[in-house]
Amino acid sequence: MRLTEAGRVLAEHAERILIQLDTAERAVAAVADGSGGRLRVAAFATACTIVVPALAAFRRRHTGVDLSFTEMEPEEALPAVRDGHIDLAVTHHYAHVPPSDMRGLHQTGLHDEPLLLAAPPKRAPAVNQKIDLRQFADVAWVSTRPSTGFQAVTELAGQTAGFLPTIAFRADSYHLLLALVGAGLGVALVPAIAAIPTPGVNYHNIAHPPGLHRRICAVTRSADPFPAAAALIQNLTRQLRQRR
Repeated sequence: MRLTEAGRVLAEHAERILIQLDTAERAVAAVADGSGGRLRVAAFATACTIVVPALAAFRRRHTGVDLSFTEMEPEEALPAVRDGHIDLAVTHHYAHVPPSDMRGLHQTGLHDEPLLLAAPPKRAPAVNQKIDLRQFADVAWVSTRPSTGFQAVTELAGQTAGFLPTIAFRADSYHLLLALVGAGLGVALVPAIAAIPTPGVNYHNIAHPPGLHRRICAVTRSADPFPAAAALIQNLTRQLRQRR
């Protein structure tokens, strides 16, 4: 007995199909156990001190995962996760600011960090002294441009304390914002993670108004959980514990 020509062609295609199915099954299994697939990550700029070490640790343990990273602020990252362009985003949300649209997304809280007042020594000479923002109602403030959203945080904090801050200087990076404070041009609110040593800048905890902080979160799609994302979230949590 022998195959007809049609049977021979069918057998050749069947063999290729079986090989492709086996490859697909192994690829799906690798995604399911976290040893394969891809993980596209995004994070805001000041999270780099925790995100970069977490990515490096992930790469060492999950060499089969196609890992990539893009810097994105939350207002850009959340839609990117929802639309399937990013798999995991490290984002933040400020207290007293209306929450973002989280439909279709799952949010894991990683850390609550306080907002600090950055001020030149002549404005608040006692380092680490808890201060009342009302003491700074009549001084110039440094904040971001209105399009970035952080100006709203500065204004809301001032309004909660009982005044509208005069924002005379604007910068989109904390490096420049702190340089302006260090030059004695004003005071600013900064998240603790951004409070790096800067000449001419002292940092102060805020006693009034209370509760000024932001929450750092990891955001994924609700309908698409997978082990690689969970593993990276564990790495991020570990990095945050080491900073405390």
